[in-house]
Amino acid sequence: MVTEQDYLALDRAAEYKSEFCGGEMYPMSGRTGRHSRLAIRLIVVLENQLEGGNCLVYNSDMRVHVEKGIAMCIRICQ
Repeated sequence: MVTEQDYLALDRAAEYKSEFCGGEMYPMSGRTGRHSRLAIRLIVVLENQLEGGNCLVYNSDMRVHVEKGIAMCIRICQ
């Protein structure tokens, strides 16, 4: 089990991105041209749909802290 503080220290020093959920670290996909293009398309679609509202769209560089019990971690496997 990894603490939130350990995760932040490890993630900042890592060569790859990861996410933290329930005391576990999971490697994130990315770093391919195909993945980058798909992410850009998704951001554009979301930004256009949410324009004028109260929601904001961020890319994967944004760190987000979610209070315990408010959100679920969902793993999508290929």
